[in-house]
Amino acid sequence: MTPNPGKPIPNPAPKNINKTIDAMPPDGPWRLIALMLSQTGARVGEIAHLKCHDIDMEVGTITLAGKGRERLVLMTEDIKETLGSAPDKSPYVTGMKPEMVAWRFGLELQKACAAAGVPLLRPHDLRRMAFELLLEDGMDIDATSIQLGHTPRVAIAHYAS
Repeated sequence: MTPNPGKPIPNPAPKNINKTIDAMPPDGPWRLIALMLSQTGARVGEIAHLKCHDIDMEVGTITLAGKGRERLVLMTEDIKETLGSAPDKSPYVTGMKPEMVAWRFGLELQKACAAAGVPLLRPHDLRRMAFELLLEDGMDIDATSIQLGHTPRVAIAHYAS
């Protein structure tokens, strides 16, 4: 599908994203990255650079640094549970050097889509789902935009379907 500059790309079906995440191994970084993208709206680059000290398990927050500013996002129970098995030998939450995360995650996402029998997803599709789910859960557009690191105008232009 070729994007039309005047028309937003449709958001993928949440059931396809959930099937894909379920097809990922429970250990290792890929499921954690997918959960963070789809449940917090984090960017792949933000997760790639996420360090262990950016996680507050007691409060249930993650400090993300992206696009020149920091923002605080809430963790879901799925993320907390998956973080419990995250590598502890690295300063990075993923256990990998940041430059390796983005391209490798794209490959792992493709493999999980094939295993789940769903259409191919891009990493940004998971972030798009977070926007939709946060609004469906009752978060207002201002708070949802802050969660994704955008102004409301930009968030609506990029993510509203």
